[in-house]
Amino acid sequence: MGRNLTVLGRMTLAGIFLGGFLACPKPAPAPRPNLDLSYFPSDVLFVAYADTVHLKESPLYRAWDARVPEGPDRLTETKTFLRRLGIDPEKDLDGVMVAYRLSPDTGGNWLALLRGRFDLGRMTKGLEEPSARMSARPYGRWTVYSLALVPGVGDVSLAMVDPSAIALGKVTTLKKVLDTRDAPQQSLSANAMMRQLVSNLPSSAQIGAFLDGRSLSRALRDQRGSLPQGLDAPVTSNLSSIVSADLSATLTADLALRLEIGSDSPKHAQSLSDALKGILGFARLGQGVKDPDLARLVDAVRVDGQGERVVLRLDVPGDLAKRLEAGKKDDGDREGAATR
Repeated sequence: MGRNLTVLGRMTLAGIFLGGFLACPKPAPAPRPNLDLSYFPSDVLFVAYADTVHLKESPLYRAWDARVPEGPDRLTETKTFLRRLGIDPEKDLDGVMVAYRLSPDTGGNWLALLRGRFDLGRMTKGLEEPSARMSARPYGRWTVYSLALVPGVGDVSLAMVDPSAIALGKVTTLKKVLDTRDAPQQSLSANAMMRQLVSNLPSSAQIGAFLDGRSLSRALRDQRGSLPQGLDAPVTSNLSSIVSADLSATLTADLALRLEIGSDSPKHAQSLSDALKGILGFARLGQGVKDPDLARLVDAVRVDGQGERVVLRLDVPGDLAKRLEAGKKDDGDREGAATR
């Protein structure tokens, strides 16, 4: 069950500012970038979203971003990759969406959708330069560009869907995305459950993740082996009663997380709630002596709910979040140094 929670926890802000005592009006906050499900094919069962515009307004995020890593850092590498594509992550990017889709012919695939304001002409010129070492394949009115195979990653390609959206993933998945643009009525936006989950995202949250549990259950029955690592066989036996799950994260000076799980019956919801409380009890016993910060984190988790819903809440003070993140980076630096 603990691993199940980890999977759900992995499941892309209209900020409201209090008025001051000044007589002159303040500029209105920028609207939340559109979390548009019509870009995804209907076989997507998980979507995560990060509103990068309002995320950067968070003091906690700025503190994380300002911390200079001692070694290679994924965030730095990602920004470098975007700049090579002709995208300035500080100016051009409004949001990032990540999705997982199922396919009977290719198994499961991840894809990413960058939302923003992109100069497609400049990007095309850069992608087609010989030094870019990319192949180009026409597909309908679009072009799919493929990078050289990356060890451990494989096929990484991209398509400029329109001036507000860049898709990255495997070629087969990108073709599905492009097909969806020509038939939006067959996209994920037709999934009533996913639409409802997205509409429930709090206006203050900069990060959200949404899971269609029924589609996941069907995948567990029909496509074992094509799911992400950690979702196979006995690990997923307790997921069959989960109808939906949505996670929201709000970063200010502190961090607030909320995970709501929808079950197929009040009985199963109560069973899940009891199991989670038991896991937390064991975690408190195990972490109390080993790591005070982790013990404090576990103590901050609250489990409640009603009927068919189970709700987990976690409010993390900024000082604790910074220490935990710094400790994680330090561990990663030490592991990197050991392998060099």
